[in-house]
Amino acid sequence: MRVLGIIPARGGSKGVPGKNIKKLNGIPLIKYTLNSALECTHLTKLIVSTDSEAIAEVCTKMGVDLPFLRPAYLSGDRIKSVSVVQHAIKYLSEIGENYDAICLLQPTYPFRRRGLIDDCIKVFSEQDFDCLVTVLKLPHQYHPAWVLVENYANILPALGWRKFALRRQDLHNAYYRDGAVYVSKVTGIIKNKRLVFGSVGKIINESKYYTNIDSETDWIIAEKMALSWSADNG
Repeated sequence: MRVLGIIPARGGSKGVPGKNIKKLNGIPLIKYTLNSALECTHLTKLIVSTDSEAIAEVCTKMGVDLPFLRPAYLSGDRIKSVSVVQHAIKYLSEIGENYDAICLLQPTYPFRRRGLIDDCIKVFSEQDFDCLVTVLKLPHQYHPAWVLVENYANILPALGWRKFALRRQDLHNAYYRDGAVYVSKVTGIIKNKRLVFGSVGKIINESKYYTNIDSETDWIIAEKMALSWSADNG
């Protein structure tokens, strides 16, 4: 199976300006994800999709391929990851490079455990899922069956009254995506215009270093984690 690793890293950022090359514990943020990806044995190729010359320079110094600079129309803060992935798939296909699956690695999730990416690709391939995501288990008190959503002046159970009445021990496990790794079949991305579709596999990411950096508060939390994470991952 040919798997294309894609790291999306635009230059602009409103929450944390210039965050992808801002130094976290003395290391540009994107380098954490680059290092994790470069350790993988199951990626056929790794690329970075960026519109920034500064980000491109960091990546090329690490030997990572940048086959293009991302066009401006794909570099706004409202652009979805799937649009960036579709552009990369199309560009590479036009120069004769085709892949069975993509592995999306967001630089806003810096602290991946060793082997996580390879584990995801291995399970995805062996169990023939359409896609696979890393997840965290949702505490039972936040289970979707017990969630209430606004309905004009009222609030109603998100999944209906029957499920709202279920006992804790009758609830199925629930998970939420943590953003560390996405693996998806290329044919499914093209057909569905989404990264998550069809049969969805999971890897439960039990890391104590979960953080997804979108704000200055997230950055402060990540700074506190970075020292101990570096010590643990030597």
